[in-house]
Amino acid sequence: MFISDILREWSEKVDVEVVATPLNFEDVSLEAVKQHFEELSTEAVFSVLQREDLKNLPEIFPVLDPLNGVTIKEIDVEDVVDFVILNYGNGGVSEKFKNFLKERFGTENVASLPGKLISKELIKTKSGNFYLLKVEFDEGIYGKAIVSPNLKIKYGENRVKTSDEEWMEKIGEILEGEKASKEEKKPPSRKYAQPVQAVTSSDFFLAFVLALLVMGILLILSYLLFS
Repeated sequence: MFISDILREWSEKVDVEVVATPLNFEDVSLEAVKQHFEELSTEAVFSVLQREDLKNLPEIFPVLDPLNGVTIKEIDVEDVVDFVILNYGNGGVSEKFKNFLKERFGTENVASLPGKLISKELIKTKSGNFYLLKVEFDEGIYGKAIVSPNLKIKYGENRVKTSDEEWMEKIGEILEGEKASKEEKKPPSRKYAQPVQAVTSSDFFLAFVLALLVMGILLILSYLLFS
């Protein structure tokens, strides 16, 4: 309707065809992860995630609701929020987390599940401020997340969403595709011109002698031609 109103000034009858792809909350969240992938992959963020109490925990990301969601500033510790799983963690923590998913939901291919926020820390980096979240899914089952304060998080109604495909393979393809896209969009390396050497006094003297020589030749030719 909005597009039709704009085009009505040029034509009385306008046929507008709209092509759209339906996205659920988890898809929207993964799109946000793709868009913020580069700024969340900085050395400063990585060093925080490698903290002793965090380094082996599964990486997660809050499920977003761009229309009706709230920012992380409005969510308090002890609140329950849905999270997308980005990986299962490392070592024994990874196996423990996958066993929890299988026992609770019958599969480890879980796209999102609710978790209780147990800590929220402000992290300041050169690329902006982020919030570091530590989340509890069950007794002894934790996850970690880095979240921008500008994103709107789905809040109020929780759900578990399982995936019909290998969830980790899907996550890997999405993030690898975004990384490749970033590489293709990098501007070509600039070619700098060679520095020009400074002009010395000997160069001026040589130019002056050449100029006198040319003037002498011209005077001789003029005398021969017009005498």
